[in-house]
Amino acid sequence: MGYIIVHNEDLCTKLLKKVRHVAQYHYTSWNDLQAPECTTGLLRFLSKLRRLDDYIRGPVVVHCSTSHLSNYSAGVGRTGTFIAIDGLLDQCVEEGKADVFGFVSEMRKQRNTMVQNAEQYLFIYKALAEWYMFGETDVEVSQFREHYRVLNESQYREQQPVINLSSSLSAVTAVVQRTTPKLQQFNGTSTPERASTAMEAEYKRLERTLEPRRTCNFAHKPENVCKNRSENAVPFDHCRIVLPVVIGSVYDSTYINASLIKGYFYPYILAQDPMNDETCYDFWCMISEQNSRAIVMLSSESEFMPAEKYWPTEMGRTKTFERDSEVSIKLVGEELFSTFTLRKFTYKFAKEKTYREVMQYCYLCWPANKIVPESTESLIDLISRVLSLQSDFQEAGPIILHSRDGSFKTGVYCCVSLLLERLKAENRIDVFQTVRSLQQKRPLMFTKFEQYAFCYTAVIDYLDTFNYKSTNN
Repeated sequence: MGYIIVHNEDLCTKLLKKVRHVAQYHYTSWNDLQAPECTTGLLRFLSKLRRLDDYIRGPVVVHCSTSHLSNYSAGVGRTGTFIAIDGLLDQCVEEGKADVFGFVSEMRKQRNTMVQNAEQYLFIYKALAEWYMFGETDVEVSQFREHYRVLNESQYREQQPVINLSSSLSAVTAVVQRTTPKLQQFNGTSTPERASTAMEAEYKRLERTLEPRRTCNFAHKPENVCKNRSENAVPFDHCRIVLPVVIGSVYDSTYINASLIKGYFYPYILAQDPMNDETCYDFWCMISEQNSRAIVMLSSESEFMPAEKYWPTEMGRTKTFERDSEVSIKLVGEELFSTFTLRKFTYKFAKEKTYREVMQYCYLCWPANKIVPESTESLIDLISRVLSLQSDFQEAGPIILHSRDGSFKTGVYCCVSLLLERLKAENRIDVFQTVRSLQQKRPLMFTKFEQYAFCYTAVIDYLDTFNYKSTNN
């Protein structure tokens, strides 16, 4: 799993002289004294555990460690939060309500300071609310075809939730809104526009959120506005790529219109196409600083003006961009395929002694006036080739995806790639939460329902093409 490490051990004690099997599930995406960035990973983790017989039978040992810089004792913050969410999910299902205050108070009678701070306490509310709002969207690969068929049924009728948590939701919303004033509004009783299919209704649920409004302050600074092709397709502050500051340079901006996505096995950078010599230079600074080995260009080459092309077009010729230093790029290889062009570049900054290599995949099957690619097959093939290249380099940095605005096309590519990576690793597929997590990283992704449906179709076509079975790894 991308966020879980599983250890299986057989233990034997001298006293019992009996071998016992112990499985350790290590959740790796939770920093000490904080709450996770989003609920998706932890809820998926709990969902996986709650399907295991050994977890259900119990008892289960839950533990966490604390930083040496903390004055708190270990085993109460993350541990308490985890136990609270797990226990309150049971209460929601069995009683149709969630008493967060009562549950945490009861835990603290048995162990001091369980759930250490307000951030973790609020996260419990958020996890329960989002579990109710979005339901279970994570699907086993063996059930995905049937799931896809049901989502596409034309005779769709909105179903009511199995349990009634409206009062709990009101309490959750009130608590979270008081704590986070910039929280986007969610009205659990509101009725969205009628959807023609279950898939369209699922897509409309992406509009619901308990997340605080993301800021784009750096992108909208006066000195950076000229570096954005679109006013709204700009990086959120919390996940923007920060260019290195050159000491003594008159150019002190660290801004580039690019966003970092954590990914499953590999991180991604979603960037807009460069606009001029200055942003071309910034683009190569980013490639160098991030040590990227793969670039995927989703724009048509015909869309680029001469000043926007960050690469040389003639074999053996060198192209240079200059600002603080000078970067030289040389085209040393080019191979034409039916659906993409593959180019190999070497590049070097003036201060460096040796050239480095980077590969550019120029996708040819997504016309500028189309919402989605011409076929799922061509995109899946490209993704497979890029992931194969990435796996060849142990120290490779993020895969760079770029398009005109850095959002419209890159979001679709990134989503399909993440879905296929997780499918191969876990035999599970969650289109809804994958799209939702991407939308929290960069604005204007998946603004069209057709793009959402394309991701589902891509997974189905992948399963059909390779006759994929749930036992595959």
